[in-house]
Amino acid sequence: MDEHKPAHAQVRFYGSSLDPLDVTIALRMPYDHVHRAGEPRLGRRPPSFEVHEYDPHRGGMWRMSSRKWVDSPNLDDHVRWLLEQLEDRRDAVNRLLVDDV
Repeated sequence: MDEHKPAHAQVRFYGSSLDPLDVTIALRMPYDHVHRAGEPRLGRRPPSFEVHEYDPHRGGMWRMSSRKWVDSPNLDDHVRWLLEQLEDRRDAVNRLLVDDV
């Protein structure tokens, strides 16, 4: 039996008025998930897999994850990968944090 549990890490920018396009433009990086405030939240639930609608998103979000890109059960490897991705973009990250987009 494999005792290693899957690991992944993610970085998220979230805010009530955040437009994820602003983050994409600032970082010039692909995202794994984005949504804007007010967008509907839709999902499927077994066993019928009918579409269910939930309350809309209250804020905008931009998210990038290591899940598809790092094949390791070690969380440190996932965090390191994220930091490497963002290292050359630290000025843009700081601007996003200061501007509170």
